Amino acid sequence: MSYELQWRAELDADWIATQVFSTSNLDKSHSGLVNKGTYLYRVRAKNIFCWGGWSTPDLKVQTGSRPGIPNAPLITIVPKISTSTSTTAAASCLEANYVTKYEVKVCWTMADFAEEKEVASYEVVFQTSNFSIFKENKAVCDGKLEANIKEKCCRLPMSSFWEGEYRQDQGTLIQAKVRAYNSKGWSPFSRKNTDARGAKVEKIPKPMGNPQASRDDKQSAIKITWNPVGAYLDGGSVIESYHIEYLSSPTVVNNFSSANVWTELVGCPLDFNPTLAGKAAVYMQTGLSASQFVYYQIRCRNRWGWGPYSDPSYQVETARIPSQIPPAETTIEPDQGRLKISFEKARNNGSSIKSYAVELQDQDGAWKPTEQCNVKTNFQYD
Repeated sequence: MSYELQWRAELDADWIATQVFSTSNLDKSHSGLVNKGTYLYRVRAKNIFCWGGWSTPDLKVQTGSRPGIPNAPLITIVPKISTSTSTTAAASCLEANYVTKYEVKVCWTMADFAEEKEVASYEVVFQTSNFSIFKENKAVCDGKLEANIKEKCCRLPMSSFWEGEYRQDQGTLIQAKVRAYNSKGWSPFSRKNTDARGAKVEKIPKPMGNPQASRDDKQSAIKITWNPVGAYLDGGSVIESYHIEYLSSPTVVNNFSSANVWTELVGCPLDFNPTLAGKAAVYMQTGLSASQFVYYQIRCRNRWGWGPYSDPSYQVETARIPSQIPPAETTIEPDQGRLKISFEKARNNGSSIKSYAVELQDQDGAWKPTEQCNVKTNFQYD
């Protein structure tokens, strides 16, 4: 038994003979065809007598191939398309509740634009903590999702690179590779992106050094200073706000724990960053109760969230009440016959003396204030 195979392009009228072959090999390949072309095939058989009729209907085949290799992806940091309306970034003081306004965007293109219509899905693989291994992370970038196929992009949180299998050090270039799929199969993976201008791993700030606190007796305040966060400690992103809390206690605190009740001072919910305006990193706290031991802790926030708190500052003691004044002396001025009351200045104990109160004892032994002596400016010091 022998066979004859003929073919022609769909738009051509003439059939082209190939070769006559025997039953020992019925599998034939046909090369040199135009990509995306449509071709027709027919076959007939011959026995010892003669050729039989051609097969019907004609076999119609469209040529094609797997997709070409996509271009290396472009990875950037971009604002989120939408953010929660229930809270703003500045309104959340809890680390777990902070909602960043930014995310990582991975985009890619096909080298041949015409091939994009044939692509059914993509696969995006990211560099893992083992730099030689790239793996897909469907939880954050699924190339089979219709929206990602249409846009040829996916968006994922920066925190994807903070922990676990895909963890990268701060400042590391985020790298990925992409491949495309059509009815013929998968393309090879693209090259990984290597442009140093691409997105790098950023993290929340590191813990700050503890702030310095000192008493300012002239202003009856406590002055808190700190060193502005610099490179690396800022997590790789500009510091947007500092947040200071304080702890006030009537006794010295030797051991700090979660039981300590810290009070908001400045920086949350409203942003506070004097260094952005070129000012010194300083804050003055007033209105503290007398005879208190006060401690401060500080943290900072970049666009990804709040960093941990610093260690507490060394204690600073608030001003105490003025010292007790020794007994006053009274004399009569010989010229005008006025009563003169003399007394020693009180020690201010850390806060400027604002006024003195003077009381006189009447003939019945009752103490009563005198208006003439209780005016702040009605004092003369010898």
